[in-house]
Amino acid sequence: MNPEFIKQVQQNYDRLSGFYDLLSGTAEFAIFRRAIHLFKARKIEKLLDIGCGTGKGLIEFRKSIRNTASLVGIDLSFKMCQKALLRNKGVANANGLDLPFNSAAFDAVIYSFSLEIIPEKFIGLALADCLRVLKPDGVVCVVCMGETKIINSVYNLYLWAHNKFPNVVDCRPISIFQLLNQNGFKIVENEIHSLFGLPVEIVIAEKK
Repeated sequence: MNPEFIKQVQQNYDRLSGFYDLLSGTAEFAIFRRAIHLFKARKIEKLLDIGCGTGKGLIEFRKSIRNTASLVGIDLSFKMCQKALLRNKGVANANGLDLPFNSAAFDAVIYSFSLEIIPEKFIGLALADCLRVLKPDGVVCVVCMGETKIINSVYNLYLWAHNKFPNVVDCRPISIFQLLNQNGFKIVENEIHSLFGLPVEIVIAEKK
């Protein structure tokens, strides 16, 4: 991936780290909790959260899945990792396109509002490394801003802001079904939610 892009993401989220939890808010976290709920029926001994931010999600995983599960979080932002380490063990400053883990190391991987930050031409590389670190029966969960044919003023305004200020409004709608299907996964569950008028998808997929 372009080193300048990596540097920009690190700088953006280092700046946001002090008030990121306020920005993400309760509505976004409610969708994240719903994603965790879809994991409950699965046996998860080891989980990787890619783009774990301040670590709030790891706490919620521990509450909801099982206390004995091994939870690991990574983030490009050093300051986000510092915040996360105050709440959790097992957090590392690392790149989601070059995961520093052995193959078949995890039962589950989650991307929560992080996959759509990666430039589209590199998403395939990210998902290939995700496949590598997942066990044969492992699953990936993606929470992301989805594409929609139902256009409203909020959606149009968001797209305008993303195109105008991509370094600040860095999440963008992605075709998550197509991306997963093209990169070695099959969809097993999906839900669509609304976040302030923007479509958000929760997708769980298994390895093909």
